[in-house]
Amino acid sequence: MKKLTLLISGTVLAILVASCDKSQVTNRISGITSEDDSLAGVNVAAGETSGPFMKLFVLNEGKMGTDNASLDFFRYSNGRYCRNTFKMMNPDISLGLGDVGNDIKVWKNTVWMTINNSGIVEVINAINEKHLASITVPSCRNIAFYGDYAYVTSYSGAVYGGNDIKGAVYKIYIGTMSVVDSVHVGYQPEGIAEYGGKLYVANGGGFHTGYDNTLTILDPEGGSETENLEIAGNLKDVYANENGDIWISALGDYYSVHSGLYHVDGTTNTLISRSKALEDVRVSCMTMNAAGVVYVIGTDDEWNWKGPRKYNLYTIQPGGDLVKTEFTSDMDAITTPYSICEDFYNGNIYIGDAGDCLNPGKIYCLNRDLELLWSTTAGVDPGHMILYSPYYGI
Repeated sequence: MKKLTLLISGTVLAILVASCDKSQVTNRISGITSEDDSLAGVNVAAGETSGPFMKLFVLNEGKMGTDNASLDFFRYSNGRYCRNTFKMMNPDISLGLGDVGNDIKVWKNTVWMTINNSGIVEVINAINEKHLASITVPSCRNIAFYGDYAYVTSYSGAVYGGNDIKGAVYKIYIGTMSVVDSVHVGYQPEGIAEYGGKLYVANGGGFHTGYDNTLTILDPEGGSETENLEIAGNLKDVYANENGDIWISALGDYYSVHSGLYHVDGTTNTLISRSKALEDVRVSCMTMNAAGVVYVIGTDDEWNWKGPRKYNLYTIQPGGDLVKTEFTSDMDAITTPYSICEDFYNGNIYIGDAGDCLNPGKIYCLNRDLELLWSTTAGVDPGHMILYSPYYGI
């Protein structure tokens, strides 16, 4: 097997520890107590307190119409995986997290989750999962932060004849956790990312004839659209690194146009010509770590609906070439890779497998050589993950 070399960014590590050594970070994290310490969870790994992270949060989407979205976390200090933590820490909220969890982001010591079908952005305390606010944003999808504001994509926007509806980006003031503005974008916007004081919005057009193929660029200060770039149909995720590399996934049409990965130069806002290697990337899920490294799980058999499929991991270092790596036989059991997250500190990679999308999925933890370290049962459709370090906000 070709070994995968991961980039460990000294700059990012310096930001994380802020001139403190490992022991100082460890002491600061291990000294934190929380009401959720009582959640026993399932033992999946040895405890780890040498890194900057306290938890890996997993947002399980759940099945639409069943109000079974749920929040899990993996606790680094004792190596335990705790399920359905929002419900357990907020028993007075009768419906739990709500219907269809669509995105999860961390802002200092808070966790923000879009609950799509419930039409709310749920905000909790990252230390103990306690409810802080539910912000109404209809058909909310994905979140990005810039300045003192959270920006949330939404399918709900202006009507353009019949049922043809363009989406919007809602602006939420973090101080009051309330919506203060919104701006219309393309059809059914999905991912959103910030670079250089601009917001990049991937328009999917899932309900629009022929899909949408545009990346909308917004001025968050002026609250206006500045540009639309034509990329590809059915855009999904968008990530940006500090070098101005904007990476966007497109899902294709599921039968005649393949999914793909696209690269925009954020300094000039132009689509970069694709190499043959990049044209062959099929995207099941993707992420970008804090050092700007892109990770994509994909399969050449994406139209083989009967399965089984063989999945690969694609990585792109900032300014580097794409590297394709085959998973070991340990991962032959994976059926529907739905989310991915990488801990750049220890090199571990977490993958959420949705399985049949009806029953509880699984979380796999791999080391940097893609060897399986552990796996455990998650909620239904473990579709979104985020790492949390209390060092940022304490």
